[in-house]
Amino acid sequence: MTRKSHKKSRNGCVECKRRHTKCDEAKPQCSNCVVVERTCEYAAIRRRKPSQAQQQRRDEAWKSIDRNSLQTRAVDTHETTSEDALPSDDVVATTVTTPGQGASTTASPGHGRASDPDTPINIHHMRLILHFSLYIAYPEIPDHLAKDGTELALRVALETPYLLHQILALSARHPAHLHPDEFQLYYGQAVKFQTRAIEGFSASQPLARDACMPAVLFSSMLSRQSLVDTLSARPSDFAGFIDDFVQCAQLYRGIRAVVTGVSWSSLLQSDLAPFLKWGLSESDVATRGHECDQLLRLLAITPGLDPVSRESCRAVVHHLQTGFDGLANRAPDKNPYRMLSTWNVYLPDEFLDLLGRHHPAAAAVMGWYAVLLHHGRHMWQIGDTGAFILASLVEFLGVEWLHWLEWPQSIIESGS
Repeated sequence: MTRKSHKKSRNGCVECKRRHTKCDEAKPQCSNCVVVERTCEYAAIRRRKPSQAQQQRRDEAWKSIDRNSLQTRAVDTHETTSEDALPSDDVVATTVTTPGQGASTTASPGHGRASDPDTPINIHHMRLILHFSLYIAYPEIPDHLAKDGTELALRVALETPYLLHQILALSARHPAHLHPDEFQLYYGQAVKFQTRAIEGFSASQPLARDACMPAVLFSSMLSRQSLVDTLSARPSDFAGFIDDFVQCAQLYRGIRAVVTGVSWSSLLQSDLAPFLKWGLSESDVATRGHECDQLLRLLAITPGLDPVSRESCRAVVHHLQTGFDGLANRAPDKNPYRMLSTWNVYLPDEFLDLLGRHHPAAAAVMGWYAVLLHHGRHMWQIGDTGAFILASLVEFLGVEWLHWLEWPQSIIESGS
């Protein structure tokens, strides 16, 4: 990347409005300015509305994984600086000091063959590995599956660097929530590790036949972490949240397009089988509850929706009702909270298009999703997101659409 000097003001770089204490007239091209320049470029790209031809090219690009989009959203959402960074973000890079010698650095690529067994260990990375548990990604998972799944994921990751980077990213993202005073510290590391993971996954294409298990684990963990970042963000308006949510869904579609060729029959015979069966335990086609009946009636009489868009909305509502059914009919071998974190995976392209255009009917559907999330407010990944979405949605839609949100408001405001 070509370095460019930023104009300075009393508060820092004029172009990005961020303060960097290391910037001075004598050294205008410090590393901080380079990082800021990249951030400004990414942010500018993200603010532009694509033409129809650009959108078509973008849809194709998702199949090869748009790594920059994830990094853009992460940097735009939370500021990180080089002063906040933890030790080296390369999994196998470390600084070693020996008696009588200065510090030396040993590094190995972030993806490729396994690192040299003689490579010194980075203590920070070891802490993150020891902190990792499948509970971090799946707080609703049963105890016996969490224990076995954690061991399985770490064992597979030792042979798959991109999965190891993703595990480190998730493990860093959790203490960012647990320790708000150190949020920037851990969140910055989570972004770096996840960016490395996506780069490594992209470089591993096409997938070998025996690489199905790490690819599925990676795609699932990436989807969970991306959703956590989306739900925890608090944009100034609901339109910004919608944009982030659509981007999160599109990211997973790009990953899924790559792993569609995996052999599910072989996976169901592998060590991953118990987790796949548990994860799919609430995939019933028929719905039983009536929480979404009012929403379906409103969608049926809403003007301005063509038949395809109307049907896509009905499909979305079907999965919402499946989520409510799972919560109402719990069983020891079921996953009642599954739809809270996978609903965005089931959204048809037509609905995502409506949502991306901020169509009020599609936005109103998010009110029922807010209620679904409200049932999982005890989970660290969700918290008060349901209440935030509903409050922002009421302001976004205005008084003309308040009758759409009567039921969501009655549930969330009552604390049920």
